[in-house]
Amino acid sequence: MYRLLIVDDEEIIVDGLYEIFCNVKNLDLDVYKAYSGEEAIEWLNRTRMDIVLTDIRMPEIDGMQLMDEIRKNWPQCKIIFLTGYDEFEYAYKAIQHNAAGYILKTEDPEKVINAVENVVKELQNKIKIEDLIDKAKEQMSIATELFQKDYFINLLHENNSININNLQFEQLGIPMHYDKPIILLL
Repeated sequence: MYRLLIVDDEEIIVDGLYEIFCNVKNLDLDVYKAYSGEEAIEWLNRTRMDIVLTDIRMPEIDGMQLMDEIRKNWPQCKIIFLTGYDEFEYAYKAIQHNAAGYILKTEDPEKVINAVENVVKELQNKIKIEDLIDKAKEQMSIATELFQKDYFINLLHENNSININNLQFEQLGIPMHYDKPIILLL
């Protein structure tokens, strides 16, 4: 389940989007709402949010300032800007700061849903990649242990056919040097 925070100073926009996203079942979202940048920061201090859908122009703390706070404290959080302004400057700033999207309030709600769906897919892919990396690290650890065991068994049986250098000792996590004598104690 992913957490979505909707932020706008217009209650009708927040409440409308809240209802829409609460009824989108295929996204499995836990939806929160805030009516100002300050309230959004309060939510973000209480719980981790995965996605923030925010207006770019709000009194006091605007969307860009909110994005700066989010980036400082929650760098994994994805931000989608929702705005009534079709100005290049806002879109450019949002893109420059790696925002996940920039959508006009006049757009069809389906476009907002699609933007959130795309972010959810991106988050899911990131989790899959992290899982694959963790599994690869685990397999490397198991392989390293097997190589260490194999090396020491050959060493015990005085098998001199295994040539190993300092780099290989380091890769195997064996604190020895190939050019130093080895004394085995049992």
